[in-house]
Amino acid sequence: MIEYKEQTLISPRESEIRLEAWITNSKYLQTPNRFNEWSFDFQPQTTQDLERFHELANRFLFELDWQAGPYSNKKAAKGYERASGELFATQLFKPKLNIEHPDEWFWEGREVSLCLHLRDLPSGVIVANCDYVDGFEDTETDAAAVVMVDGRPERINDDDW
Repeated sequence: MIEYKEQTLISPRESEIRLEAWITNSKYLQTPNRFNEWSFDFQPQTTQDLERFHELANRFLFELDWQAGPYSNKKAAKGYERASGELFATQLFKPKLNIEHPDEWFWEGREVSLCLHLRDLPSGVIVANCDYVDGFEDTETDAAAVVMVDGRPERINDDDW
């Protein structure tokens, strides 16, 4: 009897997508959960980014069914979206972060730039993996350079620096 081994059909290079997003749940972004997986929930900042993500994912849901061999048991399914519609990334390795912080909730609600790619599991479930999370720096120092004058914001002349 010939044993059939499932192969990954989606390559990271062709399924890569970059988008701007908010992190909505960052509990397992810097440390793994009990299953030794890193995961986080995110919400794309624009409808265009959301639409691009769903178009890419739907393309690979279709292609996975189309490319699966005659002996394959793969059934394409979404593994990147919760029942509530929230998107999430999950993986067996820690994504590269441009800001390291000891607080696990540091990333919660932050604006970030994400580099994601899709991957299919042997069962056919398509998951989103994150290559890197590029968090934007706080602009509190810029906010301090603005003062209210006669009820309207004015920038402080900081030529003395």
